[in-house]
Amino acid sequence: EEQWTLENNELATIEIMQHNNDKDTLQQQQQQQQINQLATIIQQLKIVITQTIPQIKSRIIHATSPILCEISRGYFVPFLTVALACFGRIHTLCLSMGREVVMVLQEMIPQLRVLCGDNRKKRGSG
Repeated sequence: EEQWTLENNELATIEIMQHNNDKDTLQQQQQQQQINQLATIIQQLKIVITQTIPQIKSRIIHATSPILCEISRGYFVPFLTVALACFGRIHTLCLSMGREVVMVLQEMIPQLRVLCGDNRKKRGSG
């Protein structure tokens, strides 16, 4: 009857291989976690650009009409002109924020697609 024994260097090789496999698994888990975080951020940015900014713009436009009506009557003109200036500034900031979000999304979505594609290829070949 034959018996198989492992020498010390063979045991060390097996341990190194197991350690490398554990390392690869940990790296894959970390990469998947980063992909999930990136996807979550992109979804939040999409909500900001498609829902939040248009809602703010709509509210500014809705509030501007009564202010212009009161200015035409001549009531509280200094206060109302400052309020209109504030609305104008908020509107400008929303538009610039929207532009910045679009630029970030244009940059990040292709990177996310590359990461997801690489991840799928690794899982398919592994």
